Amino acid sequence: MEEDAVVKPQGGPETAPDLLVYDLSKYLLSLCLLILGAVLTFQQTEAADIPTEALILVIAALAVSGLLSLSCINQVVTARQAAKPARHIGLLNRLALGFLGMGVGGFLVIWTQQLL
Repeated sequence: MEEDAVVKPQGGPETAPDLLVYDLSKYLLSLCLLILGAVLTFQQTEAADIPTEALILVIAALAVSGLLSLSCINQVVTARQAAKPARHIGLLNRLALGFLGMGVGGFLVIWTQQLL
């Protein structure tokens, strides 16, 4: 075999696009839970003077992101069990990522305001 030969994947079930989306959704769900824990821990500190409305918006964005990630995971598993293509998983995953970004962005704004 030549040194510069390219090894191509065999295209088995472990490289299926829906399983990659499944893994990404699991990762997003883990991030949502970790960031939600950080937000709630930060809110519990004595020095934190966080406006309730801002905290509710951040928690709501993270919760929606987690629910969308779970929904995407469920769509992939259901489609796999029925041996049909998964529908709308790309949209669910993008929405979950968007709401995660909103939650993280809101948290960073709150956190930097507390530091300054």
